[in-house]
Amino acid sequence: MKNGAIYSKTLKFSLLRLLIGVLGIAAAALITYVGYLCGKSLDDTTHLLVTGICLVVGMVVFGLIVHYLGYMLKAGQIAMITRGVTEGTLPEDVVAEGKAAVKKRFVTANVYFLIESGIKAITSQITSGLNTLTSAASGNDKGVLGTIASLVMMFINIVLEYVNYCCLGWVFYHPEQNAFKSTCDGAVLYFQNWKTLLKNAGKVMAFTLAAVLIFFAVFCALNIIVLEAALPDNGSLDMVLFTMDDGSELTLRGMLYIGAVLVAFLFAMLLHSTFVKPYLLIMVMRNYMDAAQGSTPGFDVYEKLCGLSKRFKKMFEKSELPETAM
Repeated sequence: MKNGAIYSKTLKFSLLRLLIGVLGIAAAALITYVGYLCGKSLDDTTHLLVTGICLVVGMVVFGLIVHYLGYMLKAGQIAMITRGVTEGTLPEDVVAEGKAAVKKRFVTANVYFLIESGIKAITSQITSGLNTLTSAASGNDKGVLGTIASLVMMFINIVLEYVNYCCLGWVFYHPEQNAFKSTCDGAVLYFQNWKTLLKNAGKVMAFTLAAVLIFFAVFCALNIIVLEAALPDNGSLDMVLFTMDDGSELTLRGMLYIGAVLVAFLFAMLLHSTFVKPYLLIMVMRNYMDAAQGSTPGFDVYEKLCGLSKRFKKMFEKSELPETAM
């Protein structure tokens, strides 16, 4: 099954996650607005307090919706991508099958979140260690060495991000064994085959940077065009908000333009996450499975990862739990 076919069938998960994100934002905004309306008849301090409480409640609701439903959909998508890559076929209703795979593999949602957060903690600890080494190598150099160090860390971060997905894919690929054991095996096999996977990582980084830059440039241009057409040109927006140390001034108009650029960046990241990242994941997953299926997890790599990450060591210890706990 070709990458394009897997992508077109599993894109539904990304679109559903996007919809859930929008609904979560709408729910948070609605709760906050209701609090604002309910407190209008109160004094200013109480009104502000009620609105603030509702804002916090709205953010909690948003977090629960996106965290639970969004992550479970992501797990289902990884399960179906893994099947498409390893078996060469996918069911007609990939969403229903993906949900079933997640429920079958993880008896409770808590186990899934423990696995998922554990993988992130492992890569985070490894990234922190590598970041320290890279910073030490470049020192306080803000020139060529500093730039190279920043690019190296960007590359490492992109590479390690896909370790999370590949480890989850390995968990779904081995439903017969302890989920923690599969997670640890998956991480070991990823780092064990780093030379092979590194070739693919260059393409992933290039695609990532190109997609984000293109989306950002398009949205930035559109936002600025809309602002220039909508904002009045009578000087009402030229009020100075801040004066910088160098004497330059930031006006309300300038703040709006900065906001437009930030919104453009957020939209660029959102589009990349929804439409580009799933395809890159399929590329990485295929290369990972091709390399991992012909390998056996090495004990020496286990020892190195245990030394690099305390969380990995804990996950390895949990791998001795009976399968019924999974």
